Amino acid sequence: MKLINPTLSELLNLYKRSDFVSFLWYGTDFGYSKNLLSDFVKFHDFEVKTITEDLDPQHLYVLAKNSNFFNNRIFIKIIISSTISEEMKQLITKLNKNSNSLCFIQYSKPLLKDIEFFSQKETLLAVECNYLGKTQLRNKLENFFKSNNLLYDKISLDFMMNFFYKKDLFSVESYFEKLLNFFPPSSSITLTQLQIVLTDKPKLNMNKIFFSLQDLNLLSKETKNLKSEDSIILIRFLIRNYYILYLMLLYKSSYKNCSFKNFTKNFNITIFSLHFDQLLDISKYYTVSIVSKILSLLNEIEIKIKKNKIHVNLFMDLFLPINNLTIHPIKKNMQYEL
Repeated sequence: MKLINPTLSELLNLYKRSDFVSFLWYGTDFGYSKNLLSDFVKFHDFEVKTITEDLDPQHLYVLAKNSNFFNNRIFIKIIISSTISEEMKQLITKLNKNSNSLCFIQYSKPLLKDIEFFSQKETLLAVECNYLGKTQLRNKLENFFKSNNLLYDKISLDFMMNFFYKKDLFSVESYFEKLLNFFPPSSSITLTQLQIVLTDKPKLNMNKIFFSLQDLNLLSKETKNLKSEDSIILIRFLIRNYYILYLMLLYKSSYKNCSFKNFTKNFNITIFSLHFDQLLDISKYYTVSIVSKILSLLNEIEIKIKKNKIHVNLFMDLFLPINNLTIHPIKKNMQYEL
């Protein structure tokens, strides 16, 4: 029997058959076998045995005949890097006759004759599982939301697309079951909840206008790997906040001496969907400690960027020109070349 991109539930249903005992699993990398093994162990009380192809074939045959070897429910993982040997096929045939064993063969690029060996028997299974493409993944996610009547927004969908990108369908299905335990049908999905469920830790909402000192302490932990996408978001957040602070200091005195109408007419700026009076209104949240922390993190990041010779474009769209004003504290084209 052969399956392509099976779901977790399909594999589990096949497993429940007493005569279904052997897998040939192959895909684009060995990560799939790890997912398969770990998820099966989670669902069932397995004793795991690993057999490599360099093990003496006669010893494999003895294992297959030894009834004591199969006293418990055993998941037997056989690692294959080339074609399946005749001795290994004999072992699989022996295992195939024993309903108390589940044989899993990890394979990267099996030969056609090896696939046929599995496909010709109903109790053997060849599984092909490849990366889900973006279109396939989006359709899968949208069908999951729709079938369970889950409400979601674009931000949540984009987060799941990024999280599941380059994962196989088997892994995605296992996460769906986890999500349903957290989000019952007809409920709403929020980004924060998704981050907690899928990554086991909440992430900061980078669209917030101001941050507490506690938020900044959490952010400081994300500066360890500056090559990650999260670190770029972090840098963007820090510069944005520093920029807002600078504008506040620059125009606060001018703002006090004129009406809002004249101020907006003269300066005519809207930044991050907020008028400047709103920016000034939130300035009370920026304490000395928070400002110091922002500057400290920026300094730490700059040192690491230079030390690791990382090329970083710090999103210059943040530095919007205001009446041709040059923002001196932050260089307009801050880059570090390799």
